[in-house]
Amino acid sequence: MKPAYFSVREYVFAALMAGGQFVCSSLTIPLTFALAMFGVNVIVYAPFGAFFLVLGLIRLRKPGSLALMGLLYALIGLIIAPVIFCFVISSALLAEAVCTVVFRGYGTRVAQLTGAVLHYSLMLPASLVFSLWLMPRDYMTAHFQAGVVAWLVAEGLIVIGSIAGGLLAMLVARELKRAGKLRTEES
Repeated sequence: MKPAYFSVREYVFAALMAGGQFVCSSLTIPLTFALAMFGVNVIVYAPFGAFFLVLGLIRLRKPGSLALMGLLYALIGLIIAPVIFCFVISSALLAEAVCTVVFRGYGTRVAQLTGAVLHYSLMLPASLVFSLWLMPRDYMTAHFQAGVVAWLVAEGLIVIGSIAGGLLAMLVARELKRAGKLRTEES
């Protein structure tokens, strides 16, 4: 019998990382509702989400790992709003496709960090597209009146935050490996 692509332990670890992303988003995103800045919710959440995503990619390393964690997180988001499911899964699948074609998995630090940065930088445009499609009356406001400069600043801050969160995850993963608490395919 052919073994499963992901083991039960890997599914559990991916679910824990998706749960960590959900807890961080539940804590940070509501704090941004009062701020009238374009993309501030993703800007504030990206470092925390990237931390858990990169930590998961360090452990799993297989092609499809980002899509798996994105799917699990999107399913949690589906409980809140269908638009969350749509933009999380679409950004995860696009980032997964790019990383699979370019890196063929997440065996390198560059691949892990690139996957997280792509996922979170694609989340803002995907959220706008799906919000406009699924809830047009609610989102024909200042979000679509924001100019190119606001868009570029928001995306730049998302990239910087994702890189910071991803690098922190790499430092934590290194210490967890030294302590024998994080196993990867090579160790």
